Amino acid sequence: MNSSDDFDHDDLEFETPTGGPVRFKAEFGPDKVLPFRAPVVGRVIRLGRGWVVRQYRLPRSARGDLRAREALEHEVNAAVALERAHRRGEHPGLFLRVVGHDLDAEEPFVLYEPPPPGATRLLAARPSGRRLAVVMRQLLVAARLLERTGHVHRTIAPATVWWSGESVRIGEPHGALPVGHPRMPIGEAPWASPEQLEGQGHTDPRDDLWSVARVLYAAVSGQPGPPSEPPAELDAYPQLTALRDGRAFARRAGERRTVAEILELLNHPDPVPTHAQAATEQGEYARLVAEKRRRFGTRRRWGPRVDAPPSGGVGARFAMGDAGPDAAFQEEPAPREEAPEVLCPYCLGPVRYDENSLHLPNDQGDYEPFTPSEEPVELRRNDMLRRAFQRCENPSGIDEHHLPVPYLRNGQPLTIVTVGGSLSGKTHLLAAMISEIEQGGLEPYGITAEPLNPEWHQRFVRERLQPLRDGKVLPRTASTRFAQFADGLLLTSRGQTRPLMFFDLAGEDLEGHDEATRFLAGAGAFVFVVDPLRALRLPELDAHRERIGIRERDLGDEAFAAVLSRVPRSDGYVMTPSTVVLNKSDLVRFEPEVATWLLNPPPTQRIAATLGRESEEAYAFLRRHGSRAWLRPVADTARCTLHFVSATGRRERGGSYPNGVTPRRVLAPLLSILAMAGLVETGPEEVGL
Repeated sequence: MNSSDDFDHDDLEFETPTGGPVRFKAEFGPDKVLPFRAPVVGRVIRLGRGWVVRQYRLPRSARGDLRAREALEHEVNAAVALERAHRRGEHPGLFLRVVGHDLDAEEPFVLYEPPPPGATRLLAARPSGRRLAVVMRQLLVAARLLERTGHVHRTIAPATVWWSGESVRIGEPHGALPVGHPRMPIGEAPWASPEQLEGQGHTDPRDDLWSVARVLYAAVSGQPGPPSEPPAELDAYPQLTALRDGRAFARRAGERRTVAEILELLNHPDPVPTHAQAATEQGEYARLVAEKRRRFGTRRRWGPRVDAPPSGGVGARFAMGDAGPDAAFQEEPAPREEAPEVLCPYCLGPVRYDENSLHLPNDQGDYEPFTPSEEPVELRRNDMLRRAFQRCENPSGIDEHHLPVPYLRNGQPLTIVTVGGSLSGKTHLLAAMISEIEQGGLEPYGITAEPLNPEWHQRFVRERLQPLRDGKVLPRTASTRFAQFADGLLLTSRGQTRPLMFFDLAGEDLEGHDEATRFLAGAGAFVFVVDPLRALRLPELDAHRERIGIRERDLGDEAFAAVLSRVPRSDGYVMTPSTVVLNKSDLVRFEPEVATWLLNPPPTQRIAATLGRESEEAYAFLRRHGSRAWLRPVADTARCTLHFVSATGRRERGGSYPNGVTPRRVLAPLLSILAMAGLVETGPEEVGL
């Protein structure tokens, strides 16, 4: 132990596993380099009057190491989830206790209590007989509890398992990843599974089962065994019969039985309680989906009606007409050489590309007439057309407005509207979404993107994307009398190009019924943004609510109700494809259902099935911790998905994000919408039904 002279003195503030902030007088020991955790460093800290803890910290010199920062975030998520779920349950003490953390500090860190006094490494203790049976059950229970929290430990090995004489204690989950996350190589043979060492496939709870089985084999036999194959002499160790019969030593995770099944072979009860309430909530969601499938059918693309006039607003593109329910699911028509007649998103009147009505904005922002045929150089003419606008004939007589020429010269436009009250994070979500697209986030789905109008996009980048990337909190969206697009893109998929436009209005404007919301009747898709601080009855959010001055609302979001009341319906349903996103999900990232999804990227395979599971679990989570009013879009819209999303990945402090932002799963809602619009291929299964 270091002498007191080796310690620096200061205060330390951090967040406890229950979510409350605390401050202690602290004495800091010297940093210790940890080769197996670099660039993270460790040190001993004395809190208060002698509470000794261990701190693992990402130093300032490594603040640009995004992989190390993400690994620390995964570790904290796993450690806190375990502490919350099981510290007060029937199986406390199987993991080193996490004391606190601060991921938003200038040097992010996590604190743990050290192993119990007198504890030794498991293999050094060489337990046998009854003690070995206790060790086996406890290690399997620990693996099952990890599975319950949605994490894979990945570093269970002789160096990370202690024995106190009565119970095991598993070390810090510094290699933890959410279940289903792409595997990344970590560990050493034979303790880490072959798939884990090779970085193949996706993390599986049975990765930890392999590690537990190999540690137990070494404890019984006194040797590590072959690096990647089942030990040849397993039959010689009857203590390992359940592991052998459960195929825990199989090379591939898919060949092993589950941890729960092996516990059953040992006649040990499953430590994970059944969630009758969750089953009820998921059953409620399943009934909603089944009713929609009964009415509207499945396995057809929700595309534009071939025979419907564009002046019909949303009915022209997504609603059912006289042809019956299946008319809403017709395949998109083949592209025509002539520019199609489309819907003006402002006045909802029909408009077709007309070279006699084109204008170019000048330096003052005024529109000046532009005749393409007067420009003889084709490359220059095409560039001018990209920047040009066409004046709408404006049959409704509202404010004069212009439409970008690329909006009129490509396929059927898709207009997306973010819906939610003030401070729900709509603007941050939209900025994060477009930022991910800018960085090639849609390319895995065969979609390329380019700006619809260069000046619009540059302004959005300058005023929204760049400040957010720089760690600044974006200003609230200003109220307006005439809604304008926030940004627009041209998406190309499978040889088809379609304009994608985003509306982002202030919450108070969405709650009104004036001309600012006229465009809602023609919207192509909605993103309903749920604020967890208003929607969820979770006590760990109380401190955040008090800090910001927000209260829970059992009556839901007024903007949701106002928008749903203004949109045309057919057969009782809003036919506009929609998503419900629990934004700021980082505030509840320690909840097992959230952790499983939030830290995994959107799917690139089995898209419909994966988004369907996320929708089911997000619905159950919102239903369990909030009122039914927040789920009204799911009940009211014919096609809807739900998602766990965080636009920033962390909390703001003093008007900024000191360590920058890390958007989480922000493209999942857009992926759902694009799949419903036919821009993403999902195979025979449908998204949202």
